[in-house]
Amino acid sequence: MLLPLFSLTLFLSAFLLFWIQPLFGKMALPLLGGSPGVWNTAMLFFQLALLAGYTYVHILCRHIRIAWQPFVHIAVLCLAVASLPVEVSSYPEGTEIPLVWLLGLLASSIGLPFFAVSTSAPLLQRWFSLSTHAAANNPYFLYAASNLGSLAALISYPVIFEPLFRLTQQGRLWTTGYAGLIVLTIVCAVLLRKNNSSATESGMEASPVAVPWRQRLLWLALSFAPSSLLLGVTAHITTDIAAVPLLWVIPLALYLLTFVIAFARRQILKPSILGNAQLVILFGAFVLLPVVKSPWITIQINLLLFFVMALVCHTELVRLRPGIERLTEFYVFVALGGALGGVFNTILAPLIFNGIYEYGLALVVACMLRPGILNPNPAERVKDFVVPLGLLAVIVAPDFLFDVNPKNVIPMAFFIYQLILAIIVFSFRSSAIRFGLAIGAVLLGMAYLGSQKNILEQERSFFGVYRVASMDEGKIHYLKHGTTLHGLQLREETDRRQPQGYYARTGPLGQFFSKSAINKQSIKDVGLVGLGAGASLCYMLPGQNWIVYEIDPTVVRIAKNQRLFTYWMDCADPASTTLVYGDARLSLEKEPDGRFDLLILDAYSSDAIPVHLLTRQSLQLYRSKLRPGGFLLFHMTNRNLDLTHVLAALLADAHMEGRIQDSESSTWVVVAADREDLELFSEDLRWQSLPQSSTSDIWTDDFSNILGTFK
Repeated sequence: MLLPLFSLTLFLSAFLLFWIQPLFGKMALPLLGGSPGVWNTAMLFFQLALLAGYTYVHILCRHIRIAWQPFVHIAVLCLAVASLPVEVSSYPEGTEIPLVWLLGLLASSIGLPFFAVSTSAPLLQRWFSLSTHAAANNPYFLYAASNLGSLAALISYPVIFEPLFRLTQQGRLWTTGYAGLIVLTIVCAVLLRKNNSSATESGMEASPVAVPWRQRLLWLALSFAPSSLLLGVTAHITTDIAAVPLLWVIPLALYLLTFVIAFARRQILKPSILGNAQLVILFGAFVLLPVVKSPWITIQINLLLFFVMALVCHTELVRLRPGIERLTEFYVFVALGGALGGVFNTILAPLIFNGIYEYGLALVVACMLRPGILNPNPAERVKDFVVPLGLLAVIVAPDFLFDVNPKNVIPMAFFIYQLILAIIVFSFRSSAIRFGLAIGAVLLGMAYLGSQKNILEQERSFFGVYRVASMDEGKIHYLKHGTTLHGLQLREETDRRQPQGYYARTGPLGQFFSKSAINKQSIKDVGLVGLGAGASLCYMLPGQNWIVYEIDPTVVRIAKNQRLFTYWMDCADPASTTLVYGDARLSLEKEPDGRFDLLILDAYSSDAIPVHLLTRQSLQLYRSKLRPGGFLLFHMTNRNLDLTHVLAALLADAHMEGRIQDSESSTWVVVAADREDLELFSEDLRWQSLPQSSTSDIWTDDFSNILGTFK
């Protein structure tokens, strides 16, 4: 009974741990949009809280007698009840650093419950090791049950909890589960007292066997690399490949699965087989990724590569685990390595890099952690560094010296070139340092060869990576956020005041402003949510007042940089244009009711619209800010999601009218309070009625279902 009970308690604690993460994310994180930086910052907080929890367990087991440990720990669990149910607490307003604001919000709202639940994994394993159970001498396998609970929660959230339960219901269910965890922990403590080994029944733990610091550093590195890889691959595939909501679930699920496999009671994969599999997959990724065009195949290759690299690291971590007397210290170093990975990817990398380059660095580190890290021969150690540098020089030399780029040759020739490089690199596989640095040399060389010489500006902010590039010999400038085009401009003097792309005068937005009756209504006050390159400003007429709401100062800097775009300079009247920084919804709440004749909703993070801008409460807010006869314009263009059914359900619920135009360039919906206000658009065949939607499609601040909107 002891083993099933401890396994169940660990499963429940991990389930609660990974349920509260997306649950609280649904409550608060949308205030900062859908960028990968939001999730990575949340992950950093969870890693830091986990480190705090594991450190507490280590101190508890080191300095408190086993007879008193259950009383102390149950008191900690009960103390966290004061922070329940889960809800968004108050937070300091006015900060211009989203990362600081978000960490503060997470700490003040769920810090104590998360800390309390996170302590279960190492503490229950340590308690189990003090029992008389036959498996007590190796309790590490219980960590697999813990991570299985994490995996179950992560997978079930978008499939079960998000579609079926509102946030308030989930908060109550989570509180019920937490109460169950307290009960199970008490039962575990009672059974431990009955089954405790006589050696530690009343005394302190015996002095543990010494562990060399080199081994501790390996624990740290073997935890750091997978953590950094997790955040790096998440940012890479959701920023540079495809901006798909919830895509972060897959890397995290794979990450947890590697723990389940590595810490299993029976070894599932032999290290030799796993090491060879790592080389094969690395080789395949090395050759295929530069030439594969399909984003979905690229994502699959990256995820497979991440999974194998993380599994190798975690398997080696388990192999180097200490005896049970060092169990809690081991988990402190595991948590510390994970937290350092979070700090590097979330805080340091955005300050150092202007692109998602930390993913490649983590791959290099993981390769260098293969067995045989240091070469005993000093001369060979020098070669471990010199050879990769020579390889890098060979890769970049043709382009640097002769302007001959191997990437610009015919595809088959470049494929053969990649194959030759791969064979050279993998000939170094017996020396981990040389092998890892050679991988890094090729990644760096390929990044140099693949760098677009037409890029005018590249910046990275909390909200993602922005690239401004030119084409047609500099006659066109365009802005990309992640993988999505967010604006372009013709640079000729005669053309640069004409909005292009989504905002072209021949498209839905231009048609709206071209309606003569619309102009006769004297639209004087306009609100624009989302600036982009600033093309929408070209529809500004004399006598109008425009308020632009933009959450990211980086976007404003790019739009105002005349070397990149001139929409702001050419089209915006400085006396009549107001710029408001911050989340649009929070900013709109401060505006007086009836403030606008027109409100344009054009806020995106790459290709993902922030959920909180498309709910019943947000629509009520927009409507309250419109004057009688005013309009809402929703930009609905999206490669991955069909959000028109969501908007249609919201409009039906609010008794408002809408017309949609899905053109070749973009998709827009015009909305008014009364059918009569849309008479002009009803007569225009290009504008159609919105599709029928059920009340189950209605999103609220308390409920949304992203999975149901995928195309």
